[in-house]
Amino acid sequence: MNQLENSVAKEETVMSSNKPLLREPLKPRPILSDKSNANRHTKLKNIKHKPQDTLDSQQKAHIQEFFDDNQTRYQPEDTMVIVPVLPIAVPTRMKHLFIKDIKTTQKRAFEDNDDDEKRENKKTKFTSRPLFVPDAPPLEFTADQETIQYDSAQEKRAKLAMLQTTQSLCEGQWNDPMLVAEYAGEIFGHLYDIEPSMMGNPDYANHQQHEVTWGMRSVLIDWVIEIHYLFGLLPETLFLTVNIIDRFLSKRTVVLGKLQLVGITALFIAAKFEELTTPPLRDFLFMTDNAVNEDELIKAERFILQVLDFRLCYPNPLNFLRRVCTEEMQCDIHTRTLAKYFMEVACIDHSFIGTRPSLIAASALWLSKRMLAKGKWTPRFTKLSGYAPDDLKATVERMLDYLSQPVTHDAFFRKWSTKRCAKASIFVRDWINRFYINVQDA
Repeated sequence: MNQLENSVAKEETVMSSNKPLLREPLKPRPILSDKSNANRHTKLKNIKHKPQDTLDSQQKAHIQEFFDDNQTRYQPEDTMVIVPVLPIAVPTRMKHLFIKDIKTTQKRAFEDNDDDEKRENKKTKFTSRPLFVPDAPPLEFTADQETIQYDSAQEKRAKLAMLQTTQSLCEGQWNDPMLVAEYAGEIFGHLYDIEPSMMGNPDYANHQQHEVTWGMRSVLIDWVIEIHYLFGLLPETLFLTVNIIDRFLSKRTVVLGKLQLVGITALFIAAKFEELTTPPLRDFLFMTDNAVNEDELIKAERFILQVLDFRLCYPNPLNFLRRVCTEEMQCDIHTRTLAKYFMEVACIDHSFIGTRPSLIAASALWLSKRMLAKGKWTPRFTKLSGYAPDDLKATVERMLDYLSQPVTHDAFFRKWSTKRCAKASIFVRDWINRFYINVQDA
């Protein structure tokens, strides 16, 4: 009992005190002096780290299976494709907005085009031989009321069929919504840019075709011109038809027996694209003397459109001619009629397949003004058309070389010898016989 009472008294004394309970401090172990630790430390110093052994093919296969299984079990979330940030560049279709005045040729697109002093000192790269008899007087070229009505009717129909623009607009034309004068610069800038992509291969008869020759091509175009004239279609329809034929023959090989089918189908497509109302399908079939049936024409239409990727917005030369040939630029009906005749020469002659439509239009207008003695090619014409006289000389020479040859395409010559077309082909033939200096005859 006494021992129990003494232990209880000790516990009460300890509990009543504020000091925490502490164990007796442990004596530190002599780590360095410990033999077992010293031996272990010595062994660790003597051990050299060995490089990890490379995995064998079996281990790699197991690891690859592990990752493949994870990809199968846990599908990755859809992530946005990272698009690199490219430097900001002016789009080609908007480059003309950065020119001081109006877009000229692509080579001079960003040059100062206020004057042509630089081009006067520039050495010409074409032949320097004279083309015409110097100081040749103009011949009489008259257009009666029928010619004027025919030309005005075509212009009115073209205006209703598509949006026509021009850079030389009078005050009244700015309010015409069909002329979209506000966007004229952008529209023609786009037409200039897409010209190269909408032309055929200028050498497709020698590489792509095996049976079709250039002579057969010219016969086909002459036949298409005759049908186009009989149907009374727009000039835009003819230019688009020839463009469809050349672009299709540049991409697909055609046997000689299907060449007529290609021509009539191209005219059928162009008429539906350009005209307000097209002739019925049976009229197109009748022009082939029923050599083509309706099913063949529809299948050919579908196939040609697929080959061309449905690209039919061809910048034809007439668009560029209307931009320059206005009353403000002193271009009357005589000048415009002759220019249209020269532009259709580019449809017949295969050497113009690789020529820009804008260059064809400018060359036709320059030659028309030269034959009618309607003034010089002023800097204003250079700015509107994009071409200086030196740029036009080679194209004009090709036009004159074709026109100076004997008539081989009767339908084309007869069309332009009618009173409705002001007998343009007869006038040009007379003028060339009098004043044109042919290099082959010189």
